[in-house]
Order: sequence, then structure tokens, then C-alpha cells
Amino acid sequence: MGSRNAADRPLVVIVDDDPEILRSLGRLLRREAYELLSTDSPRQVLEWAFRRPVDLVIADQRMPEMNGTDLLGILRQQSPKTLGIIFSGYPDAAVIVERTGLRIERLIAKPWDDGTLREAIRSVLDERRRREETTEPAQEKILELRIEAAPASPPAPCSPISSPAVGARRPT
Repeated sequence: MGSRNAADRPLVVIVDDDPEILRSLGRLLRREAYELLSTDSPRQVLEWAFRRPVDLVIADQRMPEMNGTDLLGILRQQSPKTLGIIFSGYPDAAVIVERTGLRIERLIAKPWDDGTLREAIRSVLDERRRREETTEPAQEKILELRIEAAPASPPAPCSPISSPAVGARRPT
């Protein structure tokens, strides 16, 4: 994966209202095989996602502007394939996430373990890549079957409608 160009790399976005957390995560993840953007604004994440596909959002659950589950809910309306990891330093985060009914790929407690976080991100992105690889060939096969089932030659032309010969007289 190290030889991928920037256009092929998954886009991972981190959003947290704590600048220290953003700096720490930026240092931790900067050498990974994905493009990394970070911001303290959930609205900025929505703007980025409007312009280009975001593969994974790692969001703090409790932020002043918007909480992480609300952000992921709005984002999924716009981009249903976007994956989500929620960060939280509060013990009630699991209950809150469960109540939303929103699909969250992982819930990670603050403070986090660097190795666990890296592995969670890799795992989520790998699962998505495997799903896409198995889905795309199946869709191509369905298309091939439809093409093969189509008639090889065009249907026979309809018989002409009989009409009186030109110049022929009609009986009176």
C-alpha cells in the first residue's frame, strides 16, 4: 500500500474541539497509508464531504458545535458509505451511541492506546475495501448475465399493413 498515490488513498478526517488531541492524532497517524485531514469544526467536515468522498470520520462525541453522532447522521444522509469512529472521554458514550441507532464502526475511549487506534482504523478501512472488492465483481457479473440473456438478433419486422394499390379504384 505504500506506493499508492494521493488520489488512490482513503481519506480519513478527524474532528475534535481539543487542539491538543488534533495535534497528537496528526503526529500519530501522519505516516499511515491514507490521506489525513483534521479540524475542530464539524461543519468543516460536512463541507469537505460535499466536495469529495470521505472514507472515514473519527469524531469526538462531545463538541460544542455538534456532537459526533449528529455529525455522522448528517454526513451519512449525504454520503452513506462514509464510515465512523466515535471518540469519547465520557463513560456514557456507549449508551448515547446505542440510543441513536446509528451505525458506528468503533467506539474508542479517551485516552486511547496508539496501537489499538491504528489497528481500529486499518481494520475499518480494510473491511470496507474487502466489501467493495466482493460487491463490484458481483455487479459486473449481473450486467454480463443481462447482456448474455438479450436476444442476439433484432426482432423480425412487422408485416406490412395491406392497403389498396395506388391508383386502384374503390368499389362504389
